[in-house]
Amino acid sequence: MIGVLVSWPPVTAAMILFRRELFRSRPSPLVAVAAGLVLIGCEVWILTRVHRALGTARLVGTTELSGGGEVARGGIYAYVRHPRYTGSFLAVAGACLVGGTQRMWIASAVWVVLMRLAIGFEERELGRRFGATYEQYRREVPGFVPRLGAHR
Repeated sequence: MIGVLVSWPPVTAAMILFRRELFRSRPSPLVAVAAGLVLIGCEVWILTRVHRALGTARLVGTTELSGGGEVARGGIYAYVRHPRYTGSFLAVAGACLVGGTQRMWIASAVWVVLMRLAIGFEERELGRRFGATYEQYRREVPGFVPRLGAHR
């Protein structure tokens, strides 16, 4: 978590300050940059909620590597099954808005397709590992965008 909080601000500032050199394009309008920063900030907020729900050991995968664990259903996981991916999608869209180039959007679209494939593999693995418990959770909780008015 500290790594995210320490790394995002300077990376974002560098992208804004040096976007012409980095992306060889005219600068993004101020509104696009502001919207991009808001999306990146949303990822930081989501990651704090994920950390709160999972704890550090589980967040970094220690539980999964040991073969243990259970389906996370508390905190942010009561609203979306994949909050880390949701945050990543928001941050990538934010970076595209900050950078403002067609190449970034194209690269991001490819990244989203690859991530969706990885998520599919992950969902199948979770289904094998946790069986009916995960399948019920999957039916009850949306993957990336919480349902409006959903209170648990």
